[in-house]
Amino acid sequence: MATSHTLDNGATVKVRHPLAPLGLGILTLGIYSLYWYYTINDELRSQGEEVNPVISLLAVTLGALLLVPPIVSMYNTASRIQRVQQRVGVTDLINPVLALVLLVIPLANIFQTAYLQLGLNAAWQRAASGAGTVSDTAPLPASPLPAAPLPAAPLPAAPADD
Repeated sequence: MATSHTLDNGATVKVRHPLAPLGLGILTLGIYSLYWYYTINDELRSQGEEVNPVISLLAVTLGALLLVPPIVSMYNTASRIQRVQQRVGVTDLINPVLALVLLVIPLANIFQTAYLQLGLNAAWQRAASGAGTVSDTAPLPASPLPAAPLPAAPLPAAPADD
C-alpha cells in the first residue's frame, strides 16, 4: 500500500508500490491510471516544478487524438521526476528517453508507470528521510576536469642586471 510522507516544505507525497498504478489501472479499466498521472504531476508541482496537472492529464487523454501531446507530456513528466531526484540527491536517476521507449513499445508500456513510480519513490524517500531537501535549485554537478596543481613554492627572483 501507499505510505504518505510530509516533506520539509509541508507537501504530502505518497510512496506507492511500483506495480500499484499498473494493477489498479487494469482493475479500473484505466481510470486509476489517469488519476495517478494527475496526482504525480500535482506532487511534482508541490516540489517547485512548473506543471499544471490538468493540462498534463488533458495531454494524455484528449491529446491522444493528435498522437504528439501524450508523448511530450510523458517525456516532460519523466524530466520533472529526474530534476526532483537531482535536487534531493538521488544517484540512480530515471531516464526520460527510456520512459518514452517504454511508452511506445507494445507490451513494454505496461512497465512505464512502474518505472516512473520507482523514480518518484526514490525521490520521496530520500526527501522524507532528511537526507535531501527539495529546493528551487539543483546542486551543481562536479567538474569533469581535474583541479590544477598549486605551485610548491614561489619562484626565486631573477638577478638584477647592473
